[in-house]
Amino acid sequence: MDRFFKLSLGTQALLILLLPLAGLAWFTLDNVTRAKSVMGASERQILFTEIAASAGAGVHETQKERGLTSGALGADGAEFAAKLPEQRKIRDARIGELKTLVADIDTETLGPVISSVLERALSYTDAIADMRRRVDTQSVDQATAVNFYIEVVGSYLELVSNMPKLSEDREVATLGDAYTALLRVKEASGLERYILSETFARNELTGPLRQELLQLVTTQAVYRSELLGSLSGSFKDMIGAELDSKPITNAHAMRDVALNSGISRNFNIDP
Repeated sequence: MDRFFKLSLGTQALLILLLPLAGLAWFTLDNVTRAKSVMGASERQILFTEIAASAGAGVHETQKERGLTSGALGADGAEFAAKLPEQRKIRDARIGELKTLVADIDTETLGPVISSVLERALSYTDAIADMRRRVDTQSVDQATAVNFYIEVVGSYLELVSNMPKLSEDREVATLGDAYTALLRVKEASGLERYILSETFARNELTGPLRQELLQLVTTQAVYRSELLGSLSGSFKDMIGAELDSKPITNAHAMRDVALNSGISRNFNIDP
């Protein structure tokens, strides 16, 4: 049996959550490069693309902090807790870059809707500091902390998904939409792993969790189709291969145990 498959689901979940999609950084760079190379591309359009890329980097680092936070609040969480301070610094640096990028942008440039979305995403500074204190003192439960970070990630995903609407070029807007779909596939995948970890820890898949799991599976399928449908050539092949990589397919095998084994309890799988 594959070595990765022998790992506990909780460890698999963390590894997958921390695993950056191979095409993510290239996709971000490619999007910005295309915007700069489009004939007549304005500084305004380039700025919008850079904001989406920067917010996407913030999503990625916040997801990593969420994974470590979840681990730190679980059983035997010392190893995860030890890694949190450094990841928090990395995450804050990425959000700092976004704040610098948008510091001098007025509401008229972004429009009232996206300005409001941006303001909401950047408003979590104090709440994140408070949550971190609660995590460090073990005064918050795992589910509450994870749900908080889901909300934070969601605010940045909303920002990324709105930025292509400001694009003046159809190709750049299409790439922006694909980038959004990539981030949403990754987010749904991470949340699925969390639910599966909880399922096997409890040794039972309850009705509400089953419905939530099925919804996440559907969400991944929809965004995966949207993502691959908007790409072509070698880049499409590269992203498709990453979405079908061994860690992902092994985790899907664990999904099948939960959903298609014909049982809802007594899985007897180490979470």
